[in-house]
Amino acid sequence: MQIFIDNQDGKGLQDYTPYLHFAEQAEIKKALNKPSVCVFSLVNGGEGVGLPARNSQVVVASAAGTTLFSGYIIENPALKAIGDLNASSCYVAQFSALSNDSLLDGVAVTTQNILVGASIQQQWNTLGGIGTSAAEISTTADKAVNSRVEVLQGQRWTEIAASVGATSRSVYRSTSAAGITVTSLGEVSHAVRSDDPGLVLKPVVNPSGPWLSEDITLCGREEPTAFVTEVFVADGVTATYQLSEAHFTPVAQQVTAISDLFQGTSLDPGVWVLSDPGAHLALTADGLTCLGGTGRSAEATVTAVQNLELGGAITLTAGGVAFQGGGSGLLVGLYAGAPLVANCIVGYEVNTAGAVSSLTPVVQGVNAGTTFTTEVGHLYTLRVRLCCAEVERARQSYFYLDGTGLGQLGGNTVLAGARVELEVQDVTAGTAGASILLYSGVVAQMAPSCTFAPLSSGSLVCSVKSVSCQQGSPLWVAVGSGEASAMSNYLATAVEGGSAQISTGGTLTFYPANVPATGQFIFVSYRLRERAVARQALTLDGQPATSSWIGTVEKPIAWSRSDCENAAAALLKTAVSSSAALQGTYTFSGYRATDLLPGDALSITGCGPTLGAFLTSVTVRLIPAHPEILQYEAEFSNDTVENFNIRVLEEVPEGVRLPMTATSIAEALPSLNTLSILSVSGSLLTVDTGVSAEQSGGFEVRRRDNTFGPGSDSDLVLRSSTSTIAIPRSAPVEQYYIRQYDGSVPPNYSLYSAAVFLNIPTS
Repeated sequence: MQIFIDNQDGKGLQDYTPYLHFAEQAEIKKALNKPSVCVFSLVNGGEGVGLPARNSQVVVASAAGTTLFSGYIIENPALKAIGDLNASSCYVAQFSALSNDSLLDGVAVTTQNILVGASIQQQWNTLGGIGTSAAEISTTADKAVNSRVEVLQGQRWTEIAASVGATSRSVYRSTSAAGITVTSLGEVSHAVRSDDPGLVLKPVVNPSGPWLSEDITLCGREEPTAFVTEVFVADGVTATYQLSEAHFTPVAQQVTAISDLFQGTSLDPGVWVLSDPGAHLALTADGLTCLGGTGRSAEATVTAVQNLELGGAITLTAGGVAFQGGGSGLLVGLYAGAPLVANCIVGYEVNTAGAVSSLTPVVQGVNAGTTFTTEVGHLYTLRVRLCCAEVERARQSYFYLDGTGLGQLGGNTVLAGARVELEVQDVTAGTAGASILLYSGVVAQMAPSCTFAPLSSGSLVCSVKSVSCQQGSPLWVAVGSGEASAMSNYLATAVEGGSAQISTGGTLTFYPANVPATGQFIFVSYRLRERAVARQALTLDGQPATSSWIGTVEKPIAWSRSDCENAAAALLKTAVSSSAALQGTYTFSGYRATDLLPGDALSITGCGPTLGAFLTSVTVRLIPAHPEILQYEAEFSNDTVENFNIRVLEEVPEGVRLPMTATSIAEALPSLNTLSILSVSGSLLTVDTGVSAEQSGGFEVRRRDNTFGPGSDSDLVLRSSTSTIAIPRSAPVEQYYIRQYDGSVPPNYSLYSAAVFLNIPTS
């Protein structure tokens, strides 16, 4: 083993191998998806060789040239006198070094959000932009996993990387000062015979958890459930209305929040990716300033580092926008691909005729709505608002190993539409004018995730003072004579152009200038909330399950009932796998052509069926000998002992309603999340479910939720085989829950109800 150290003195890497003190153990400790540690000792250096100090770079390599460690000394050495040599004191300096990936921990993450990636590669590339500086990440792992990772405020880069690795069964390794390589777990495999003297299998004593259970119930986070439209009738005076039920509010970690005033000298690389080969963009006193271009589409772009999941209510705002009368491009855009018009899900296109710039909404790649003409010298606020009733647009991925190899459950996207509005507001001289609605409509199929680019310029001459992206509850308020013709009311402060707000306690308050007129209907759309939980069970040889387990999914986080079910099903597949619990150590001394690394697979042969496991930690020790002898001590286990994807806790959250029987969400019908109110009067409510009835099925209306099914008709209002349902009214305050069902025996129902809550006098 050779050790090279760069003391940052301009001499580069120097060979310190001759000064290694072998009486003190020199070793490298590596763990799965964690920084590595190198410990070594040096005796007094020779002439011209200085004593390494804190922050000196360290590279350790084998005689074959394989890099075993790359990092930096974390503290000044501990010195120990060992005698005199040629009238000079002789001492040993003891050093500890950390691998280079820990350098990315220099600045903690200051936002709370979710990393959403359609593949392992996309998620790791997103993670590469978080930290003190961008990490150069290369990966051979590129499965489509759609995993969602929670990022907590104050977390370090390596902590987030460990979560990404566990969620996607991938492994990261530090290769240089800013280099990270990512592989799939077990991508590299090492074979060892069962009679190898260095192989020691350890007994698994009293394994805990669900690994041997046949009936598993798992709890997750609080999830949105029923799709509610609550209706009030205005009297022209009342400004405050109380919602009947508590509405779902995403936790802080589910909200992607971007807020940038562009006050620095350069863009924050942890938030934005800048592409500007022609140097047309700059940060000035006016904010993000674009100074023209050649006219080539997307010549200069600013895009968010993280993907944006298009679920819940999203408000994108560009403030203090000034046009100097020239150029073309796109502003405040969401894109399914590169920031071009054809890929624009929603945003503003800027065009210029003469010295006058105009804004035209773009929806699904085409111009839509009304064009707005700007004035030189004026400042504008541009807003894009979306509201999607579905909050989780990508189901969590859960992996398992069985006799056929690696399997995956979940990872699918959730189809949903969204309401979309684009508006512009003149805010010249600090005076907020009336908001002008340029587009209002519904996108039937909204992409599950996208790229947010506040600016994509071909030749724009403009400036943007600030940009923000806020994501929250799927709340939507509209006022009018009917839901189809009702005008939406923006939930924000009056200064921001809002007309109302809803408190966390469910109180809807209109501002004095926006109180609805007498006789108008107020339509409030929101989701109910409940703790996610699911139960899965096996039936072996026709016999019911004999062992059960109840707990909570810790990681990957179960955001919904579907996630809980997929996690439970994955654990069951691991529990009944033919692979027995396996753990132990493997020790090897001598020459190795390839390095042993955590995350590598270990195949044990010679004792019947090949046994498989994964290395969880590796310690490399230098043995003083020639030729080189390296001693490897590796710990290993398999998924039955230590699940490399799913982590659970043996606890049940307070207030959760545990299922009485095991059910399969896969058999559930789609929820009626596009149900609309056609008309409402004092005697009749008419709704349109938005879908046709299933064959031999229909729609069921009840006064309570979670009681759907045959044989329980005490709260049944009616069943209908048509999509248009007329419901007789009987009381001023009523709640109706609606699900579709099919002709199965017993019938399958929608996973969640669509609900209509009425607060309207009867006649």
